[in-house]
Amino acid sequence: MAGGPEEDTIPGKGALAPRKKVNYLDSYSDQKLDAGNPALFMKRMLAFCKSNENAARALLAGNLQLLGFEHVRDSFGEKWPQVKARIHLLTEMVIKKHISREDVYVLANDEQFIVLFAKSDKAMAERRAKRISEEVNQRLYGFNDGTEALSTKAIVLEVPAAEPEKLASVNELAQSVEEARAEKEAEECRAFEEAKEEMRLTFWPVANIRKRLVSMYQANVVVPDGQMPDLESESGALEAALDTFALGAAVPVLVEALERKRRAFLIVPVHLETLDVKRFREAYIDQCRELPQVSSKRLLLMIDGIPDDVPQSKLHRVLAYVAPFVAGFVGRFHVGFDRGDKLGGVSLVGMAANGASLTAPTEQDGQALSGFVKRNRVGRSRGFYTDAANFDAASLARKAGFDYVQGAAVAPAMSQFGAVFSIT
Repeated sequence: MAGGPEEDTIPGKGALAPRKKVNYLDSYSDQKLDAGNPALFMKRMLAFCKSNENAARALLAGNLQLLGFEHVRDSFGEKWPQVKARIHLLTEMVIKKHISREDVYVLANDEQFIVLFAKSDKAMAERRAKRISEEVNQRLYGFNDGTEALSTKAIVLEVPAAEPEKLASVNELAQSVEEARAEKEAEECRAFEEAKEEMRLTFWPVANIRKRLVSMYQANVVVPDGQMPDLESESGALEAALDTFALGAAVPVLVEALERKRRAFLIVPVHLETLDVKRFREAYIDQCRELPQVSSKRLLLMIDGIPDDVPQSKLHRVLAYVAPFVAGFVGRFHVGFDRGDKLGGVSLVGMAANGASLTAPTEQDGQALSGFVKRNRVGRSRGFYTDAANFDAASLARKAGFDYVQGAAVAPAMSQFGAVFSIT
């Protein structure tokens, strides 16, 4: 690959691609693990683990990154088999730009690279993986709006010192990585499995401030005290399980509301990662298919866990998976979020500020809330203020210009989904 491959455009895409018939297997790099030579592969893998300070305790603590092509594959559709070799080579070129001499990488299969960062901690490895993804996007499609063309995921992998054969080939490494991922997800979901029989939904009234009317209810999963971790899970599996449970529990609620001719909207929170990661999304969509038809008119999904720098294109793609089942989406952000104008094409019905941390609101907090409304008022979207802890917080939200307020200051959570009613 001396001098680098010539570049051309993949038909139907604005993508840079090699014209020569060179593929990933023909390329060479000192940092590239040779998948075709098991003995050399294992030797280099074990050498990497021994020299990597982060693996000194037999643990690669998140500096192993998976780069997945599922989004790229979907964008090329039936052309994927014809273009994947060129895309693999293009990705390799980008990877080499962003890794150090001590790092190694390998193409695990048609849809996944594995990159092992030797000197990076988890945060640095994630930043580098994101830059790789963004540059691949730039080269493939001719623009860079921040969209991650490749999915990126950190994996904690125990180095099998007693079973070196697990590092003997790329297939063994890929299997070890997959086993580590599945084991971590199962561990994080264990608390959910133990507690789910006692879980239930409660319903927080959501007040329309201008009309002084409760016309919506926000669902909340209640779990037994002490049976769920306080921190977010590393894999996202626990949040996905809770999200899917909440949606499933909403099915009989919506059916009963239809029978009683209740006109209130039901808001059900869901994490963005639940909809973005395929294995989580598939379970969630299966549950969506159980929803009654009225959900397309009366069910709103409140999207949590949206990064500040989320590209509009990514949000649009992810929400499109479940859009046919619901009436719309509300994006929930922290009070300092200010990129609502960049998300106008997503057509969110609401932009929500999470007020859980404002237990003793100040004048500065009031200014921050007013700023949130002004900066993020897009089209016909409405402003939501959630988790108002007290009357002072709710009053500030009203003065700031929010349209809807939810929390203890409005009304306590109810055990049943209620009717529309006026408030005084």
